[in-house]
Amino acid sequence: CKAPEWNKIGQIQWRLDADGVLTIAKNDLWDLDYGRIPDYQEDPSYEGNSIAPWMPYREKILSVVIANDIDAIGEFAFSNLERLSKVLIGNGVTEIGGLAFWGCKSLSDMRIPDSVTVIGDGAFLACDNLTNVRIGDYVTAIKDRAFFECFYLTDVWIGDSVKEIGNDAFGNCESLQSVEIPDGAKVADNAFPKHTLVTRRNVSR
Repeated sequence: CKAPEWNKIGQIQWRLDADGVLTIAKNDLWDLDYGRIPDYQEDPSYEGNSIAPWMPYREKILSVVIANDIDAIGEFAFSNLERLSKVLIGNGVTEIGGLAFWGCKSLSDMRIPDSVTVIGDGAFLACDNLTNVRIGDYVTAIKDRAFFECFYLTDVWIGDSVKEIGNDAFGNCESLQSVEIPDGAKVADNAFPKHTLVTRRNVSR
């Protein structure tokens, strides 16, 4: 079976195969080492959709693979892909933009690679079925509402480099009973639900 051709737009190229795998890589015509998935806007015709070029195929997208030669995921890049169940983020990505995965209701497990330093505002907002998140060891900031209303989130690992956890970062995560954060991290008063037991661990310097 012939692989689908790449769609080349700016710094990136993307293709969607017959199995529902959306792959995004650096445009091979781009001179720099990395490409960046740009910020997109919300589609004014439907709340939650974005104007990303793969959105006309949103019902077919089951998984996303982001190559190692991509260094950032822009705002609204994958918002409201309700059938998206698996995401593999390459080890070149340093930032996940605001609302990048907002409303991806079929995501259940998420691993943020160690290359990422910032998880943007509302990046995983309303990912209703997300249960397990591992946040890489070099993330320094988890911004406001990053995991807001992830109702079934039960297991979160937060690495030692986190310095900031923003307002409602884990707000309304009703199933999150306990979480451990690095000592010295600045945490907003409402970062976690009131019932969540938050403990601090010593971080070796």
